[in-house]
Amino acid sequence: MKLNVKKLVMTALFAALACVATMSIRIPTPGTNGYIHPGDAVVILSGIILGPVYGFLAGGIGSAMADLLGGYFIYVPITLIIKGLIALISGIIYQRFGKLRKAVISAWYWAVSPTSYW
Repeated sequence: MKLNVKKLVMTALFAALACVATMSIRIPTPGTNGYIHPGDAVVILSGIILGPVYGFLAGGIGSAMADLLGGYFIYVPITLIIKGLIALISGIIYQRFGKLRKAVISAWYWAVSPTSYW
């Protein structure tokens, strides 16, 4: 396997972005002692933009770093796995249906384009 430096740097940047987004805005959820944060959106985007494997690494490591820095030490391993799987699954779904979506949009554009009737 050839090491892609650009992909590696993007993975590190998305991990840092996931960490910062998780720690920046925290809306507490009553009853669970957890919180809602924009880091979940970054985890999903990492799977879509980087692909399933690198998205798994970026989302998992970034969210685990946020737990580590936030003092939630007990949740670090499970966060690494769960958030990584979320990025992995979102990347797989996008790869399967994203191409189909692009084909539908281009077919729709061709069908309704004013130049297609002339």
